[in-house]
Amino acid sequence: MTKSKLKADPKRPRRPRPTSPQVNSAAAVKAAGRAESPAIDLGRTARRLRESQNLTLADVAARANISSAMLSRLETGRVSPSLETIVALSHALGVTASVLRYSSRSW
Repeated sequence: MTKSKLKADPKRPRRPRPTSPQVNSAAAVKAAGRAESPAIDLGRTARRLRESQNLTLADVAARANISSAMLSRLETGRVSPSLETIVALSHALGVTASVLRYSSRSW
């Protein structure tokens, strides 16, 4: 094939790229009418605790020995943390692991 055959036809409009729904976001979960995942609940609780103690992502991530990016993904419910991460995060926030897991329902 020659290069001329690989070029897009300027007369033909481009089709938009299909977008996939963000099923992990809290809004998408609510819109779908499903219960939120435990990871989202845990993340919300972690964020509320962190903010109530006036700590930054970097502060808590360093204390828990995880990256700031990982903590951010955890707080937004985009990842499901391992038990080891939950325990490290709870120690970094000065609470028990059960507080992280179950407190979001009482906020």
